Amino acid sequence: MWKIRHVKKAARHHLRKNYFQAVLVCLIIAFVISGPFSISETVKSDLTILEDVAKNSKHSRISKAADDLVNAATDFQKATSIGDDSDAGVISNIYTKVQKSGGIVRGVFHAASVNFSNKHLVNKVAGVLGVGLAGFLYIFFGAVLQIGRARFFLESRLYTRTSGTQILFIYRIKRGLRAAAVIVLKTIFMFLWMFTIVGFPIKYYSYYLVEYLFAENADIPPKDILKLSARLMKGSKFKVFLLDLTFIYWHLLSVTTFGIVKYAFLTPYISASKAELYAELRQRAIDGKIEGYELLNDDALFEKHEYICADDEFEEKYPNFLHHIPIVQHRRWVNVEPKESYTPLNLILMFFLFAFVGWVWECALAYIQHGFFVNRGMLYGPWIPIYGAGGAAILLLTNRFNKKPLKTFFLTVLACAILEYGTATITWYTMHEKYWDYSGYFFNIQGRICLEGLMVFGLGGMMAIYFLAPIMDNLLNKIPLHARQGIATGLSVLFVTDVTIAHFYPRTGKGLTYDN
Repeated sequence: MWKIRHVKKAARHHLRKNYFQAVLVCLIIAFVISGPFSISETVKSDLTILEDVAKNSKHSRISKAADDLVNAATDFQKATSIGDDSDAGVISNIYTKVQKSGGIVRGVFHAASVNFSNKHLVNKVAGVLGVGLAGFLYIFFGAVLQIGRARFFLESRLYTRTSGTQILFIYRIKRGLRAAAVIVLKTIFMFLWMFTIVGFPIKYYSYYLVEYLFAENADIPPKDILKLSARLMKGSKFKVFLLDLTFIYWHLLSVTTFGIVKYAFLTPYISASKAELYAELRQRAIDGKIEGYELLNDDALFEKHEYICADDEFEEKYPNFLHHIPIVQHRRWVNVEPKESYTPLNLILMFFLFAFVGWVWECALAYIQHGFFVNRGMLYGPWIPIYGAGGAAILLLTNRFNKKPLKTFFLTVLACAILEYGTATITWYTMHEKYWDYSGYFFNIQGRICLEGLMVFGLGGMMAIYFLAPIMDNLLNKIPLHARQGIATGLSVLFVTDVTIAHFYPRTGKGLTYDN
């Protein structure tokens, strides 16, 4: 019989081997599903919790401790202006609007519902499309990433080279629709069980391992996955509940540290513990030959098989020889291995691609914030050059350190800091305009850069280096050389023209610039 302390001990051991990748994976999942990490917003929300504890606790020691923390946090907040309701352009929408609404998916849904209730037909149409987009993001991106997270933590138990890009493995093996069906079915069942008082917590733990089962064998039918999860959890539901309770002190510590402990340790720790729990219950099911145990057939995920290849080669080849999922037969362009160099022509084209992606991102966040379309950026065209320049710069500066993710991350943060501060300074002295303002945010410099914003840019840069850029490069190489040269020339001419016009006729107004 498995023991709680053994599960948690093994989780800590495996977490140490791949800590930074684990934190990065959990941050990405949190950003998409439940909102990004923000010290500024967390200070305010945790202060509210601590104030309630100080006022309502019947234990004098707990009340006094909470009151002391409130006083210390309030003094810290006043000294640093953290938590002010400043509206800070590029990253502010991520921190304030997205997090307050509970993540990208909920943020889109909230904005859509507001527009749907508007009397104007255009806004009603936008509301309907927004609700559909929110549902699509949750089902085909947010929910699927949860399965990807399970896969990452299962692999990292045994393989220290597990990449954070494994959270996207569902797309690589072409099981996105099946994964979405599993998550939707689980969500519907849990919703129906909510109408029963006793049934909901029981079923919550019955379906506790659904994502991990799918992460092991993506060919199991959705209904069978739910049934198999219930069989694995039989006799262990209350004990797993106790396992969850053992994290209560870490949750309290997370509140008192304004979320730092949560994102830096607790969330990866819980995910690693669930992976260990799954391994224990899986082995018990195989030993007991419960119904459906033969579907637990990814043996290489739990034990290295030296007879397949030499041990030092195993981690390089895994998981390309999974016997039930033909990964090697998939499209070659789905290659997320970082590249050491890119051609100048492809870098120019990627500059425009990153600039366009940044523009789409900014416009979407502005829509969530204001409830109507705003053409973000200082230029007139569908591009924001700081994103393009940042993306191209980090590809050039970090190509020698791709095998060292931590060093790559800090180099990315440094490059983004120089670029963002320099751009803000130049636009202020040449145009006397502020296109973003981080005043009131943690560790900001003249409102032009802040620590939180740079951390998010660092994470975005890592995604560009290890995922977006390799795919873009492979796709661009499929375009004939003369066509790429023509496209790059045409875009460059349009871009220079746009910059010239914007210099003489700067774009200002609501959602674009901020008061001096």
